[in-house]
Amino acid sequence: MRQRTHFIAMFFGLAAVTLIAGIIFFWSRQEAEVLRASEVRYRRLFEAAKDGILILDAETGMIVDVNPFLIEMLGFPHEAFLHKSIWELGCFKDIVGNRANFLELQQKGYVRYEDMPLGTADGRRIEVEFVSNVYLVGNKKVIQCNIRDMTGRKRAEEAIQQANEAVAQAEARYRLIFNSGSDALFVFKFAEDGMPGPFLEVSDNACRYLGYTREELLRMRVPDIVPPESHPGIPGIVRRLLAEGHLVWEEMELAKDGRRIPVEINARVFDLDGSPALICSVRDISERKEAENRYRSIFEGAIEGIYRTSFEGRSQAANPALAKMLGYDSVAEYLSVMTDSAHQLWLDPAERSHFLQLLERDGVIRGYECQLKRKDGTPIWVSLNSRKVCGVDGRILYIDGFSEDITGRKRAEAERAQLEQRFQQAQKMESIGRLAGGVAHDFNNLLTVINGYSRMLLAKLSAGDPMRETLTEIHNAGERAAGLTRQLLAFGRKQVLEPHRLDVNRVVEEMRPMLERLMGEDVEVRVALLAASGTIHADPHQLEQVVMNLVVNARDAMPDGGKLLLETANVERDESYTRSHPEARVGRYVMLAVSDNGAGMDEETKNRIFEPFFTTKGAGQGTGLGLSMVQGIVAQSGGFINVYSEPGQGTSFKIYLPALAEAAPDDWRPAAVPALEGKETVLVVEDQAEVRKYTVAALKEYGYRVIPAANAGEALLLCQRERVDLVLTDVVMPNVSGRELADRLETLQPGIKVLFMSGYTDNVIVHHGVLEEGAKFIQKPFSPEELAGKVRAVLSPPAPAARILVADDEAGVRGFLRKVLEEGGYEVIEAADGKQALQQARAGHVDLVIMDLVMPGQEGI
Repeated sequence: MRQRTHFIAMFFGLAAVTLIAGIIFFWSRQEAEVLRASEVRYRRLFEAAKDGILILDAETGMIVDVNPFLIEMLGFPHEAFLHKSIWELGCFKDIVGNRANFLELQQKGYVRYEDMPLGTADGRRIEVEFVSNVYLVGNKKVIQCNIRDMTGRKRAEEAIQQANEAVAQAEARYRLIFNSGSDALFVFKFAEDGMPGPFLEVSDNACRYLGYTREELLRMRVPDIVPPESHPGIPGIVRRLLAEGHLVWEEMELAKDGRRIPVEINARVFDLDGSPALICSVRDISERKEAENRYRSIFEGAIEGIYRTSFEGRSQAANPALAKMLGYDSVAEYLSVMTDSAHQLWLDPAERSHFLQLLERDGVIRGYECQLKRKDGTPIWVSLNSRKVCGVDGRILYIDGFSEDITGRKRAEAERAQLEQRFQQAQKMESIGRLAGGVAHDFNNLLTVINGYSRMLLAKLSAGDPMRETLTEIHNAGERAAGLTRQLLAFGRKQVLEPHRLDVNRVVEEMRPMLERLMGEDVEVRVALLAASGTIHADPHQLEQVVMNLVVNARDAMPDGGKLLLETANVERDESYTRSHPEARVGRYVMLAVSDNGAGMDEETKNRIFEPFFTTKGAGQGTGLGLSMVQGIVAQSGGFINVYSEPGQGTSFKIYLPALAEAAPDDWRPAAVPALEGKETVLVVEDQAEVRKYTVAALKEYGYRVIPAANAGEALLLCQRERVDLVLTDVVMPNVSGRELADRLETLQPGIKVLFMSGYTDNVIVHHGVLEEGAKFIQKPFSPEELAGKVRAVLSPPAPAARILVADDEAGVRGFLRKVLEEGGYEVIEAADGKQALQQARAGHVDLVIMDLVMPGQEGI
């Protein structure tokens, strides 16, 4: 009987050992698979991260791990990092140069540097963003350093290839670590209360794992190593285990050496002596939890957006950077909106379909640029690096990847392209302008002769002369050619300006009656001028030409009638405006706008309107130089133009001219010259024989004594022999210029008057297109009358204009008289009745009073 009992005991013991061995083998395999899957998830993100990651021992500064991206970024081999302190690596000398610097990483917990230099293996210097965080892993601290290369990104193919190689190496290394570990095994029965009783058996690994002897553990129960206050659901777990027979769960902690560690428990119920018993495999999952925390840290702290979606577009995961990029307050809000479908993210559904087709075909997409919509509907440009993940059956399980906001880069590229286009346009315009200026000299000399002689001949022919009509056509053609030359010079900013201080409001008001007649009865002309007058420095005749050209274009755009508005305003332009309008400068401007409600222009036409010879009019209806001339005049005056137009919505030209600070306008109107004839001696210096002969003949027609000279040497000899009242000299001549000749003549005959003439604009008396102060100048080509008038004006400068007081209670009468008198060169002041007239007369000098006899308040008599 005793032998039988002994045999039964041996049999039971062998069966128990066999059962335990089988369970150990089964759960060890499961342990390896679960650990491998967890580590692979962590390592894939760690190895494929787009930031360099360095893991340090927080106590010693020793490098524990380094990801392939950092290896690729710096170019050092993997073994150059391991088992070394961070300050031993020269590439990190600007971040952690010695152990004292390392203390800052230890003590601060979080350190962030921007634009830190790192040295690479090939001697390059790159700028990086360096962020370090201290993490507690169990009772041990590690420092995770994230390093982002700010100088550029490696090709995605190289990054993925290196990441895959690193993942393979890491998997092999961690597989060895996992396979060398063992689970703690516990066997126990259930007590009468249904809860686990004392341990029946424990493994040696369990003893080493918990730090107890075998005898100590056999006297303990589950609550002794599982704190009940942290797991109040144990009774429910036990009931479920008894019902199902097998259970695996992770949400459990064991007490070990006064601390708690996370574990995974595999439990199976078996029959022992007719009673249910339990065998448990307990695994320390601290490392796996640490890996998951690292993964979560990288995922949550990544600067780029990270996402995972189904192929149909349902969002499964996202990090805070992605939610913020798309305008959502949190990841939870983003996922709640995007759970059903991400279709609404794409600005263009066709773009999304194309993206999915490429992804399905190639498996991986790198640097795919597209537009997405933020929460508020505004578009942003992003660059996507995506991949598809398939199951064993080839079906796409999900799509994950990285998203980078490149809106700023796209905006900068667009601005750069626009600036390049403007620069090319400016170069083209400048080339044409130089061509126009170069042609102007010889062409204007020819036109001076053609137009001058034809004008002189016309003056001598009677009205019935058969040659008069032919000569008139010749003269008209020459005048048109001269006008075309002036337009080309204006476009090329090569004309000579005689600027004055102008009140823009006054210029517009004086042009208003003429503009109303020009537009006709079917166009309403409105003027809205700023209350405070704006003063600018510009050529009044050229400004009038600008307004006239814009008004004529507006009339052509309203064939069936419409509205024309001329308005002025004072504006201020700051640096933010000049960044988007490179032609502008910071400062105050007077804005003059000419707007119509006519046909308008499309974008293509608007981009070409300032090109020379471009016109939308029919053949023979225009030269296409009007707006080119407008832009040239405005630019030469220091201003710029903005154009606003849409088809069917009209057009508005806004001209901005630099404002003068507290400057009173000039009385720029030229005084009338009573006569053109004279008896004085004029020395004409011109190297072109035909121009010289014409000029001499024209002046002789008006009674002047004229002496010709072919160059400066002849002129100097002539002035040594006789007195000259005025020297009319070409500016551009061989050897000695007209300016140098004038300076030498001043020493021979002090006070001698000089009148310059030229058909060329880039010369010594014209700087940047503006006539030198005090210089007297006549532009070729000129008519005999223009030449005689200019000579007379230089020889006999007109006396100051007489001051006339116009007193009348009718505003229309006063306005008419003012216009007529000012055209005659007089200064005019107004009074609405006799009392105001008396006050004006007492306030200042008045040469003449023109007044109505009958006025309210005080009569004229």
